[in-house]
Amino acid sequence: MLISKSKRVRRTGPDFVPQSDPFRPVHIRPAVEPDPGRARLRARSALVSEVVVLLHGFGARPLMMRGIERKLRQNRFDVINWGYASTRQSIAFHSGRLRDALVGCRLVVDYGRVHLVGYSMGAIIARHAVASHADFPPGRIVLLAAPNQGTHVARTAARVIGRFCPTLNDLSDARFSTANVIHTPRDREIGVIAAKNDWVVPLSHTHLADQRDHIVVPGDHLRLPLLRETSRQVVKFLQNGSFSRAS
Repeated sequence: MLISKSKRVRRTGPDFVPQSDPFRPVHIRPAVEPDPGRARLRARSALVSEVVVLLHGFGARPLMMRGIERKLRQNRFDVINWGYASTRQSIAFHSGRLRDALVGCRLVVDYGRVHLVGYSMGAIIARHAVASHADFPPGRIVLLAAPNQGTHVARTAARVIGRFCPTLNDLSDARFSTANVIHTPRDREIGVIAAKNDWVVPLSHTHLADQRDHIVVPGDHLRLPLLRETSRQVVKFLQNGSFSRAS
C-alpha cells in the first residue's frame, strides 16, 4: 500500500513535542560583539567562562527580559534569553527540558558557570531545575518577583482553568504546590529581588529560607524586569553574590 508523501501524519499526546520546539536551537548572545575574523572570534569566546540563562514569566516572551540581557552583555556575560511555552505543561516539564537543552548544547562543558535569572514563573523553573538535577552546572541564581511560597492569584485562576493550564496549580499558594515543596540545595547562592507594590506575589511570599540576599525595589510585578535598577542589581549579585544598597 502506497502512502502519499504529501499526507501529513498528526501526532498528539502529552509526550509529543512539536517541531517548532521553543527550547531549540539555543542562541547565545556574546558579551562582546566579535570581529568578522573567525580566529579572533574564537579567541574572544575563550575569554568568557560564564553564561547567564534568562527565564521569562507566565504568558510572556523573551522580549520582556531584553533590558536585563543588554545590561549583562555590557558587563561581559554571555546570555541565553530563553523562550518556552509558559502556558502549557508543568514546572517539572520545563525544568527538565532546560537541563537537557543545556547539556545538549554543551554549555556544561564550554562554560565554567551557568547562572540563572528567572522572573515570576521562570524563577520557580530555575529553582526546580537545580533542585531536581544533581548534575546541574554551578552558578548563582537571581529570582525576580518570585512566588517562592506560591501566589493567591494562581490559586484563584486554577479553580477555573487549572485543568487546561497545570502551571497554575504549580504556582498556587496551596500547601503542597510545586512552588512550596521545592528544596533548593543549600550550596546555591540565591538572590531575590521583590517589587514594592507587587499585587500578584505578596512580599512575604518572595522570601526563601536559604536565600543569600533579598532586596525590594520600587515598582510592581509587571514592570519589575523592565526597570534599570533591576538590571543593575542582577549584575551586582551575579558578580559579587550580594546586592548593592548604594543609591
